[in-house]
Amino acid sequence: QASVLRGPTQGGLCVQGPHLAMEGSQMPIQQAAGEQPAEHTAPSAGGAERAQPSPSRAGDQPRTPGKKGEQGCDGPTAAPASSDGVVQAATRETPEKDRNSKLVAESPEAAACQQLYYRLLRAVFHDLELYVPETSMLDSKKQLLAYHHAAMIFELRKPVIGALRKEDNKLEELPSQYQRALCTFIEAEGKAGSLPEPRALREKFVFGHEGVIKFVEPPSLPKEARSSCVILREKPHCSTDQVKSISPFRELIRFRCTTNPLSLVDEVGLGLVIMVEGTMPRAFIVISPLLRDPSKLAEACSAHTKVTLSSLHTQVGTMVNDMIGREVDAWRAFVQRRASIVMKGSLNAIAHVLRKVPNSSAGSDAVVAETIRE
Repeated sequence: QASVLRGPTQGGLCVQGPHLAMEGSQMPIQQAAGEQPAEHTAPSAGGAERAQPSPSRAGDQPRTPGKKGEQGCDGPTAAPASSDGVVQAATRETPEKDRNSKLVAESPEAAACQQLYYRLLRAVFHDLELYVPETSMLDSKKQLLAYHHAAMIFELRKPVIGALRKEDNKLEELPSQYQRALCTFIEAEGKAGSLPEPRALREKFVFGHEGVIKFVEPPSLPKEARSSCVILREKPHCSTDQVKSISPFRELIRFRCTTNPLSLVDEVGLGLVIMVEGTMPRAFIVISPLLRDPSKLAEACSAHTKVTLSSLHTQVGTMVNDMIGREVDAWRAFVQRRASIVMKGSLNAIAHVLRKVPNSSAGSDAVVAETIRE
């Protein structure tokens, strides 16, 4: 190797020893960690070679890194030095998956319990005769009944888990209509050998995933409407939907109709539908007094063999209008702030009621003040 010494030349470095450009000479080997990189030399007048500053010095452009798999002159190509932010960006892991997928990936028992949840709801729907006869699709006119019973199963999840584990007196804690469905389900699962072990039947596995249908209380809604809400993680499936792959949720919540099942809820006057922001796929919240007390809807559906949407509107279609009319100022303030998340049919239903009621400035100010305090 050439020894680099300070020479008499003004402002430069003199190199004594073999010239680096001679045949058979090699570039200096890769510098050890923490050492100053070797300086490159260039010929100067008089035979001496003037040292060139290394391109790795501060202020100069770094070398173009070699392609993957190539060997540089100093050995295998290493990651270029960079600031802490760039290094962190280069080594940052991919975004974390949603909680449901992570849970299933970590535990096969969680995946089995999630499938058990959908099979349980299917058994409940069959026992309550919510399906169209001789089909695997739910009756669209009984849509709110399906949401109500699914949400009630979530509310009763502790005795349901106890009954699935075959614990004493847990089955008796359930209402009679669910006792019958659960007994049939446990017997069928036992014969098929698909019922998980009791130690694997954990509440967070069966009812902890995002696909569950349950009651929610959105704080931005008027007070009376908060207690009559059910959240749906995806849009329900209809018989004309064409998809390459279908999720377990939509495989279960399939209605026999030719349009979006949620549009039948607000157009007939059975409820209101709003969208949940920041969800992909889009989640929905269904608002209806019939979700908490579906007795009138169940009576209307069982009284006639063939129930039409117009007959349902005549019998129970005024309940939603009455709910809006009791809190006109609150609904007017909600629509003014969040009209973009309300589905078109629901927005028309709210506007139809609000047009009939004069504006109360004092009431509106009180509602706005209460909303700010919350």
